Order: sequence, then C-alpha cells, then structure tokens
Amino acid sequence: MDILIETATGNEIQRWSGVARRVTLPGETHSIGVYGVPLKRPLDLGPDHFLATATFNEVPLTDITVRGTDIIDVVGQAVTVTQTLDDMPIDDCRDCKIAAVEAAKDACLETGINWKLNPGDDLHPISIDDGMREFLSYTAILRGKGRTNSHNGKVHQGSNTFDIDDAGLEELSIFAAEWGLAIHRIALVEIGLIEAMTLEDLGNYNPDNIDWTVTWGGTDQTNGWSDSTLIQTP
Repeated sequence: MDILIETATGNEIQRWSGVARRVTLPGETHSIGVYGVPLKRPLDLGPDHFLATATFNEVPLTDITVRGTDIIDVVGQAVTVTQTLDDMPIDDCRDCKIAAVEAAKDACLETGINWKLNPGDDLHPISIDDGMREFLSYTAILRGKGRTNSHNGKVHQGSNTFDIDDAGLEELSIFAAEWGLAIHRIALVEIGLIEAMTLEDLGNYNPDNIDWTVTWGGTDQTNGWSDSTLIQTP
C-alpha cells in the first residue's frame, strides 16, 4: 500500500491499494511519475510531502463490529496503518442475526424429509422448498374441490419423478404442512430471543447451533417417514 503523507503534520493525503504510478500533489494540476525500477520508497515529493509504502495492520471483523477510522502512525518516513473496529449499531446486528436465522430455516426446509411415497417404497428425499410447497398447496386446493388425480399420479422434484396416488399425496401434504409450521415456530422463537439480546449476547449467538429437531406424535401421517432431524414417537 502506497500512501502520500504531509511531512509537517504526518497527515494522510491519499492512499493506493497497491503501488502508485503517478501522484498529484495538493494544489497542483500536473501529476508526477513515481513508478520506476528500482522502486524508490520513501520518496520525497517537494518540500512538503513524501510517498511511502505503508505497513498495514489488518484487524479482523467480528459479528458485532464495523470498520472504524484507521490510525496512521508516522515515524520519520516510516508509515504504519492500523485498522480499528467500532461496535455495530445494535439494530443492525440484530437484523444480521435474524437474517442468518431465516437463511438457516430456509436451508432446513430445502433439506426436507425422507418419505415413502407409497407403502413398501424406499425412502425418497423430499425437499419442502418453495416449488414443492406451491405444488402441495395447489393440489390440496383441487382435492378440496373434488378433483382427483390432479397431479397425474406424479411428484416432480429436480430431475426426479415419483409415482404417488391421491391418498399418499394427502398424507405428504399434511405432514409437510405440520413439519414446515414447526420449523417456522422454531425460527420465530429464535428471532424473539435475538430481539431481547444485548450486543454482547448477540456476539456470542451462533445460528448454526439452532436445534431444528421436530418431534412428531404417533398418528397415521407419521407412517413411512424417517429423517435424522425428526424423531418419530409411535
């Protein structure tokens, strides 16, 4: 990092992410070529300024901090730039944590469940993503209106196509709705906790540690499903 310094004050005038090639001094209209082989740094530019390659001390961000004002330390013509951190505004920090919870919830729904589409079938992974939720909703509405086999006996997800009858689709729709609602409830509880947290609490909070386990009571709709994140209780 090249940096232009005012000699008398040690103030930063301009900086470059890499090596400067031309520099325009304050009050001047013409630039000065400062790139050569070998590269000379520090380089006096008139009586009032010099160009140096600064030592840069990077300070890693945390979940609850933002970049502060850099500290410029000048000793002779040796320049050190040190980053600082400020506390993130607590509302912004909460928004970031809530967004992370929402993303984790969506990932959980997209991972979905394993389901036997028909008795005796192998388990098939069924993602309860936006497309599947729409499909289950539309077909449920049509079944409620007396339509049979509106899905032509098929469930499509990605490149996979599965055979399933109306009764099987009804079971899948009911379970997916119950399970999806339970996942949403878990997310709402986490968001409620976040909204009451202090900045220190928010710094210690990790959405990756959310327990998305759903315990499903023994009903007809539990037959045939199995997933490591779901506990069947007959």
